[in-house]
Amino acid sequence: MAALTVYWSNAAATDLPNAALVIAPPTATGSHVGIDNALGTATGYSEWYFRGTLNAWASAGSIGGPSGHGALYDTTALEQEQIVAGTWSPTLRGNINNGNGTVTADLYLRVYVYNSTSATYTLIGTITRAGTSITSTTVSYSSGWSGSLSAAQFGVGDKLYFDLWADVTSNLNTNTAATMRWNVVSGVTNGDVNCEAVTPGTIFSYVESVTLADSLIATGASTLTDSVALVESVTNAGASTLTDTALTLTESLASQGATTLAESVTLAESLIATGAAATNYLSVILQDSPNGAYLLDETGQIIAYDQSVNRANGTLHGGVTPGGASALVAGLPGAATFDGVTGSVALPDGVTPIGTALTLECLVNLSGVSNTGYNRLFANDYPGSAPYDGFDFGIHNSGDFLFADFGTGSANTTCSVGGLAFGSGTHYLALVYNAGTVTFYLDGAEVGQSSGLASSLTAGRYALTIGQSATGFDFYQGALQAAAVYPTALSAARIAAHYAEGLAAFADGVTLAESQSGQGANSLSDTLTLAEMLTALGANSLTDPALNPSDSIAFRTAHSPSAVTARTATLSAATIVKQSSAVTTSTQPSAVTVRE
Repeated sequence: MAALTVYWSNAAATDLPNAALVIAPPTATGSHVGIDNALGTATGYSEWYFRGTLNAWASAGSIGGPSGHGALYDTTALEQEQIVAGTWSPTLRGNINNGNGTVTADLYLRVYVYNSTSATYTLIGTITRAGTSITSTTVSYSSGWSGSLSAAQFGVGDKLYFDLWADVTSNLNTNTAATMRWNVVSGVTNGDVNCEAVTPGTIFSYVESVTLADSLIATGASTLTDSVALVESVTNAGASTLTDTALTLTESLASQGATTLAESVTLAESLIATGAAATNYLSVILQDSPNGAYLLDETGQIIAYDQSVNRANGTLHGGVTPGGASALVAGLPGAATFDGVTGSVALPDGVTPIGTALTLECLVNLSGVSNTGYNRLFANDYPGSAPYDGFDFGIHNSGDFLFADFGTGSANTTCSVGGLAFGSGTHYLALVYNAGTVTFYLDGAEVGQSSGLASSLTAGRYALTIGQSATGFDFYQGALQAAAVYPTALSAARIAAHYAEGLAAFADGVTLAESQSGQGANSLSDTLTLAEMLTALGANSLTDPALNPSDSIAFRTAHSPSAVTARTATLSAATIVKQSSAVTTSTQPSAVTVRE
């Protein structure tokens, strides 16, 4: 559950042209500019326009409603997100411009859910700072605010909106040209800690309804009775795990009126799906409890969804295109492409491990890459210069070597291993830091090690970023997928397991063939229990790498909030045959197939 930090900018929003644009860039190292609202010698309430105004101070007796002159987080990034209840932490920096006296004011920063379809505002709550003394000297007001707000759920079309009101209770200024000036970020690339608001935390939630129509259909038998009850309504609103409220599969296959029946039942395609490899890979890496795991397959999204239990979703910036390249893990929609110029993924605070152990891993493909410099895959600072903090890990395309930098707070240690000949194919890369020893891995095998480093990591100045140095250069160019960050030093065996699951060829065909009754049988009795949750958001079908009679079909989709425990798939009195070829549907008469 990561906090969201947003910044007010001097750019205009699109949905509300009179509002300023709220941004959430990866770093807070930008500059700010002053925005003026006419004040003069007035007192009383007035809204402070985020884009500025020379209209006279309203001098109202109370706060009015939202006008659209506030600041809008003009993105779909919060749709299906929830900002949890808790304390918001804003910072305002400002002064009385052209003033000659002290102004005392109560400040009211209000937070809304704005729906772009209905153009309605729903108040989340108000953050106040009473008795604020404002002079001609510019001051940052980061403390003294109060207001614990309720949780806010964002649906389709919902966006975060702020407005700011001031009740001037005393105005000793005598200059009628005086203005109340607050600062906002200049541009939309970087933030500024003097112009920000930090939420208590966000979680991702789904409202998903799954309907499965009669999955067992006789495709040629006119006298086959099929009783299937699939009670759908798999719904999760704000919960961290999916809940299957009532999903049952009661099925009896019986021959009615037939004196002879030669029946072959084949379960095809629904049990072996194109997403199987991806599901298995995700399952394997989650066994090692990453701080964050990012498949980067979210075509059309600006959010990099964290598949770990921490739900530490990242934000895509610049030239990153999810789904812009073929998937590097079989079964995913596609890998993200990074343009080597502006593309990066900003991860929230809390993902970066601090201590004596760290593991970073990802899959890359350098086909068609022209950027031959240093390409940083992960970084939370630039350790090579003062203050020599944090770490980075990257690849140098022209020299075909891996490198990493670690700051100690007073110096930098660089480790590298060369002669690796990456070529144009897909590769698994990993770095393991363990109490001062760094080990590099390529395609599951150790390729180099350095020791004698500091025994613990120093904290970087920034949150962890994928695809660039934390200070905004050495951008990665190429395809990237399945990036993960661990607070532990994974063993060589676990690294090998990750590689094997992520890049090893996935060819698994499982046919469940069933000949319960031969010629002359009066009836066919087949008890068949299928795992529930055939589909969820983004999924195509159930997956199972090697289905045995006692297998439990564990299912996880690329965007599911957590693993879903499914029922055991059994076939009574059946012969279970594992084949290496792809699953095919039986062509025998009266075949029964499973369909979505």
